[in-house]
Amino acid sequence: PPEELSRHFSATLSTLGPRNLDRDSMIRISAAFGLHSSALRTEDVSVQLSMLWAALEAFIPAAADDSKIGVVSEALVPLLSRYYPEKLLKDLSESLRASCNVAYDQARAKLGNDDPEIFQLAAIIGINGNEPLRDLLYKALANNPLLRHRIFILKDLLESSDSILDMIEAHSLRVTWHLLRIYRNRNLLVHSGRSLPYRNSLVENLHSYFHALLYSLQESFSISPPPASVDAALLQINMDHCAHLHYLRDHKKTLTSASNLREFLFGPKMPTV
Repeated sequence: PPEELSRHFSATLSTLGPRNLDRDSMIRISAAFGLHSSALRTEDVSVQLSMLWAALEAFIPAAADDSKIGVVSEALVPLLSRYYPEKLLKDLSESLRASCNVAYDQARAKLGNDDPEIFQLAAIIGINGNEPLRDLLYKALANNPLLRHRIFILKDLLESSDSILDMIEAHSLRVTWHLLRIYRNRNLLVHSGRSLPYRNSLVENLHSYFHALLYSLQESFSISPPPASVDAALLQINMDHCAHLHYLRDHKKTLTSASNLREFLFGPKMPTV
């Protein structure tokens, strides 16, 4: 919303500025912002695709003997997968707010805790013992079968360590494949001037990936002490993601409960949500 722009702009400047970043990181972030700006200033979808991919590569430079797509995937896939449960819950929360706000607030109130909304929703959806609270939502959504189905599907995804692990690993694989599709389209444009018919959706995805990367770096550099560089921040995100997956594997065949909900969703080291 427009009233939040100044706050977000100030947060970006304070976290991703010279106070926190070394010279090399500042150069790369400035280059990424410049390429992103070039993409926004044109209506040519082909140029947008090329510029946005270049902006990602500016954040994540590859050595001469590295595979560029390999380096980009290695950095982006953990980042996008780590926040995938949060994304699903936030999307569902927005839909519930729009469709059955009163019943949603009633279900949260019956939990009897002051947890952040995203954890309350995760508890309502993912914990078997909270079936009466899910029934409140199902009843309020009697005329919205699609949203009822989304709740049912998300319940299956969140009900145990195994299902959460499977969900995250499946998403990681989809993101990897999609990055390869985008990279192939980018190479077709650069080397032969050709592109595939679904390039518009690829540009939307690239915008989303760029913003997710930016927000994740902001979060990393808002912690005290901040990482030493962009590379260090990306490495920390990767390590946190690996720790999350190891945690889920160590708790194999364990049902989601109030005592393990946060760790199952985000791992031993949870991001700010």
